[in-house]
This record gives sequence, structure tokens and C-alpha cells, in this order.
Amino acid sequence: MRRRDFLLVRTERASSVAELSCERLYMHYQQVRAVATGDIETSDADDWDEGATSVQWNSADRAVAWGSVDALFRDVTRGLAGADELRLSGVQWLADVSFARRVRDVLDRFRRHGGRVG
Repeated sequence: MRRRDFLLVRTERASSVAELSCERLYMHYQQVRAVATGDIETSDADDWDEGATSVQWNSADRAVAWGSVDALFRDVTRGLAGADELRLSGVQWLADVSFARRVRDVLDRFRRHGGRVG
């Protein structure tokens, strides 16, 4: 898995800033859910990006490697370790209540460990 597909960590001045694309994370979330429930075959998963402009999949094997939505979000949480600040983009993708709940859990853990969300 290449964490940078939806999570970018960089250093600004004396702090480490992570940028999280809710759009890309949501696409991974949906694909992992579909593969985990058997709604999509892994061989079909790479076809999801036909016509997409900003998301390049190449992730059927990643969806299988994550195996579950829980594993995906654990990976996101691990990816934020060491960051001081988190910037979200594409927050309109949080309209999906179950996805938003998962993201909120990640943000709460990040804040509990001293991180700032901006």
C-alpha cells in the first residue's frame, strides 16, 4: 500500500503537517467494503476508475491486503503518527454517515495525541 495515495505528510517550519484527501480515502473505503463483502471481484476493482479524473486506483491488491475497513483506518491512523497538524481536503465526501464516523474516530485519536486539525 502506498499511503501517499490519500495521505501526504510534509514538514513546514518546525511542525509536521499531514494532508488527508477525504475523496481519495472515500474511494479506498468503498473499494475495501466492496471487496470485503464480495460485491466486487478483485479483478474488476481496477476498472472503477474509468473516467475518473483525480483518483488512480491500481489498488485491487491493496483492498485485499487491507482486508477490512478497520484495517484501512488503522493504517490511516498509523500514517498520521508523528504529524503535528492535519489538514483535510474534500470534506464534502463526509456526507456518507458511516464514512464520516470512521474519519471522525481517526480525527479524535489524532487530537487525543496532541494533534491539531485545521
